[in-house]
Amino acid sequence: MSPYVNLNRQQTTVMSYLLSVNSINRVNGLSQQHSKNGIKEPTTENRQQKTDNRKQTTENRQRTTDNGQQTTDNRKQTTENRQQKTENREQTTDNREPTTENRQQKIKQNSKNMKSYKDLDIYNLSLSLFYRTHGFSLKLPKHELYELGSQIRRSADSVATNIVEGYGRKRYKMDFIKFLTYSHASNLETICHLEKLAFLYPDLAIELNLLQKEYDILGAKLFSFLRYVENNWNKFE
Repeated sequence: MSPYVNLNRQQTTVMSYLLSVNSINRVNGLSQQHSKNGIKEPTTENRQQKTDNRKQTTENRQRTTDNGQQTTDNRKQTTENRQQKTENREQTTDNREPTTENRQQKIKQNSKNMKSYKDLDIYNLSLSLFYRTHGFSLKLPKHELYELGSQIRRSADSVATNIVEGYGRKRYKMDFIKFLTYSHASNLETICHLEKLAFLYPDLAIELNLLQKEYDILGAKLFSFLRYVENNWNKFE
């Protein structure tokens, strides 16, 4: 065999060895460079950590979705509660309407049996309140007897007097309505005087508040009767 052939084989082996060494050095050099730059090779722990982070992110998204669903359910419940309240209010209104009809029916029934103004409930109540108001006004201090005392006596008297005068003109619808309106206005004036006296004389406030409540009831009855006359004035002919 030629010595040149053996020499070529030795050179080839040496070249392969040098290439292997060069590759190893290059890899080591890259690893050292990465270490200097703070770059670490991915490890199994890092991969596991990334996997755990992804799972945590997925769980957070699921929780957010659940919270969103819960919020939607709460809004639906709130809407249902509002609807229920609305239905309850409508039911309450429906229950009140028959009461108004019953009052009108009662007024109508009493009007059929009415032979005199003394048969009117509003007259009897207003006259009774006038007597009580007049007596109370005399308990006021002397300087008030001819001030607020005089005003409240006149307004209380006007409530009953206008009912009587309106009844005397009952054949004329507009006159009857006009005097009933005067009576209702005088009733409001009397309530105003009672409120002023209760503020000025707190020691008399208990009796004044009782009178005010009675006049409030009378005002409601006057208003109902006024409405009835507006719609059924011919019943009084």
